[in-house]
Amino acid sequence: MKKTTLIILSCLSLFVVSCQKDTDLIPEDQSLTATDFIGTWKRDSVLLNEVSSSGNRTRVESLVNNGTYLFNSDKSSGLLSIDGDDYAITWSGATGTITISEPDWLSQKYTTSLVSGTKVKLVGTATIDGVLNERILYLSKK
Repeated sequence: MKKTTLIILSCLSLFVVSCQKDTDLIPEDQSLTATDFIGTWKRDSVLLNEVSSSGNRTRVESLVNNGTYLFNSDKSSGLLSIDGDDYAITWSGATGTITISEPDWLSQKYTTSLVSGTKVKLVGTATIDGVLNERILYLSKK
């Protein structure tokens, strides 16, 4: 009887411990401040969707490991490096947003969310030739 009781109590305690909230995980919607971006970030994914008037999204571009951003500590200048070519960028950030100006995407404002401790997701929209485009960037800190 004692053995059975011990086994049941052990199983119950394991169940209770496994159901506790993991405080080490960062929620998807946690916003970032501008200072979090200083440094070098890999562009893990660059996704472009066309958004119809009904809200349907069509993927028109999907790039993987597409260069790096260097966000300088002056919080206004930086560098985009793609395939050995470097392009000057400007950037500014506020809580929950970052604005990046780079070739073909001038003054694009993105909302930011933290995916994990060193990975962020940026989502921005722009109307190009009358078509609403959604650009999603997944970045990871180097």
